[in-house]
Amino acid sequence: MTYKKRYPITAKRLALTAMFAAVSYGLSFLEFPVFPAAPFLKLDFSFSMQLIGAYILGPLLGEAIVLIVQLLRLLSSSTGGIGELANFIAATCFVCVPSLLYSFRKGLPMVFLSMAAGTALQIGASLLSNRFLTFPLYMGSGAKSAFESFFGIIVAFNAIKCLANAAITFLLYKRLKRVFFPAAPSDRLPKETSTNRDHILRFLGKLRVKGEALPDYSIDFGNKLRKK
Repeated sequence: MTYKKRYPITAKRLALTAMFAAVSYGLSFLEFPVFPAAPFLKLDFSFSMQLIGAYILGPLLGEAIVLIVQLLRLLSSSTGGIGELANFIAATCFVCVPSLLYSFRKGLPMVFLSMAAGTALQIGASLLSNRFLTFPLYMGSGAKSAFESFFGIIVAFNAIKCLANAAITFLLYKRLKRVFFPAAPSDRLPKETSTNRDHILRFLGKLRVKGEALPDYSIDFGNKLRKK
């Protein structure tokens, strides 16, 4: 199945993109420091809504959610866009890379693997952005020494942030997907139903090829073969 068929750009999906971006933007203001030694590192849960949106709507619209949130944050920025650029890089690593991996292969193991990859990439991206963007902005010539002193705290903070947002995503993703895209009745049938039906139809086809008389059977949804 191609990407366009799996994640079509429809009015509903665009509306959900705007909704996830709005919720994530609101959550970005509910922030609090984790380490007293680094009060400028504040934890929020906006990445969870971005990641859930990317898993449901696909990597392309997931990246659109990330971009919209950071553009909205620019309206009240106190860093001249530097902080928003750093957050955009971190969010892209944590949101779009996992959703891209998940789009190729579904399943719980891939969810954990993709989140782990996104966490590692975000930590690396945050270290680079703090070293070359954020710290030079606030620390000036002392940026290098300040960064070295806060290195361990930055790693720990981003690990906590990723784990917290990943946990929320893990708890809410499937529930929200069922709300926005409920499965068709046929999709909710047990897998054994279609499997057993296929075996029965192949068996009856072999009888037809051999020229034998076919008994009059009916198949109900309980996977039972009943002779009329």
